[in-house]
Amino acid sequence: MRSKKSRTNSLRILNRLGTIAIVTVLLIQVLPPVTSADLSPVEPGIPSYDANFENKPKASSTHELGYNIYTRVEYRTFLAKSKGVLKIYLENKGDNDLFIYQYGLKPGGVEDTGITIHPGQERYLGMATTFIGDVDSVDVKIVISALAKGRGKWYDYGTIYLNPMTLTVEGSTPSGNPTYVVDRGMRFEKVNNLVFPLGSSLRSEAVSAATAYPGEYNIYQICSIFDRVSEKIEYVSDPPDQEYWQTPTETLFSCGGDCDDHAILIAAMIEAIGGTSRVYLTDDHMFAAFFVGGTSRCDEVRDALRAYYNTPLMVYFIEDEYGAWMVLDATKSIYAGGSDLAYKACDTVNVIDVSATFKDMRGSVNISSLAFCDKISVDGIFTERADSRYASGDTILIYYDITDFTLRSSEGGHEVWLTHSIDIYDDGGESIFRKGTDGEFHETSAKPPDSVWTSTSYDTSWLGKGRYRVLVTVEDLITGERDETSAYFEITTERAIMPAPNIVWVLCGIAFVGYFVKRKKGLL
Repeated sequence: MRSKKSRTNSLRILNRLGTIAIVTVLLIQVLPPVTSADLSPVEPGIPSYDANFENKPKASSTHELGYNIYTRVEYRTFLAKSKGVLKIYLENKGDNDLFIYQYGLKPGGVEDTGITIHPGQERYLGMATTFIGDVDSVDVKIVISALAKGRGKWYDYGTIYLNPMTLTVEGSTPSGNPTYVVDRGMRFEKVNNLVFPLGSSLRSEAVSAATAYPGEYNIYQICSIFDRVSEKIEYVSDPPDQEYWQTPTETLFSCGGDCDDHAILIAAMIEAIGGTSRVYLTDDHMFAAFFVGGTSRCDEVRDALRAYYNTPLMVYFIEDEYGAWMVLDATKSIYAGGSDLAYKACDTVNVIDVSATFKDMRGSVNISSLAFCDKISVDGIFTERADSRYASGDTILIYYDITDFTLRSSEGGHEVWLTHSIDIYDDGGESIFRKGTDGEFHETSAKPPDSVWTSTSYDTSWLGKGRYRVLVTVEDLITGERDETSAYFEITTERAIMPAPNIVWVLCGIAFVGYFVKRKKGLL
């Protein structure tokens, strides 16, 4: 069974009909084709990484000088059977300079570093990881190796174990194999219209982040952009029952936004430095990604990120016909390449490419599914029919979605204007019924629909044995674009009644199917 929820806002029209016959059970998925000509993705360079640690001072003092330190950590959700990742900061509350030459977690690993922290100063030490088993919580200790300076000499304290802390584990790591659907419709157009043309303030912010790792477009520039967004942009939810996608510039200036605002900003900043980005969209979440290159580059990218963040991280990629795309989820991870993998548990993940040539890539109006059903409710939930055989006199129920239609936007809202028509042919190809305009949907609303669903029922009482074809045609009256699709059915019995005028009725309706913003309620 396939189901679709909708808002009850239907237009029902009664029309007369002639002959109909057996339906071949058919669910047609018509998706806009994606070819290699759609994108010309750019690979980032992967130069060698220079950590640029300070040199460790020589310890020459034999007297302990004392120290007073305060540590804090930042992290996201911890999941069972995964690696927990923490950002570690250290504040020097004492009177002596400190030099940190190692840091880490126990259990976990210890990493080399080289950072001087003056009295009253807080410095970021780096990231550390610990493996989390199938447990509800785990106790860890921050570990540092430090020297303290007094009277011009350094005393080496060696390894210092700080007080333990308990990390709460929130569930297990999701798994699954979702279907990735390339979107060339309204959401594709909406995201790209928010990104392009790239504004000067956005470009300046992206360049400012990238210049920390100058040169041609490279992997460390992307990490720097991610870190800037992660640190500068706070998570702020949309108002209740509303879904507002900000422009990247709005997000920069407000320093706040929800998951879609973070994702669109990161994607736009990557485009601003010459990279190739996209966003992935589920029912309740959005995250960005960038093109890595061929799948053979994943190990090289993974090593580069482990050098950049100075700890052995888990790095996640999504693969398609172009190659590999690395996940950039600033609301679910504290580092580029991290993820809580919630998208893995979804049935469908929508793929929205970001490209300055998006107007040439935009899909036209599309009948995205066609199903013959046993039942269709008034709110658009349907049960697909189990077989393709009908008796004369049975009622045939047809359900289909219309997507990728054009929105004509103005201050008054978003206008959608569609018509659909039905044609029926016998097995010899002769037209036995034609309804030029079977229904119309025309509405302007503040929140545009993701798609429009249509249900049509037919009484087949005067159809005899035979095979028939139903042709559905949809026209977008704003652009004049059309799409059509067919399905076949068969009547297995003799005609139930002889043809007579005014005895057969067809019930057609068009209604909104789940507003996109409704389905995205609670995005993170």
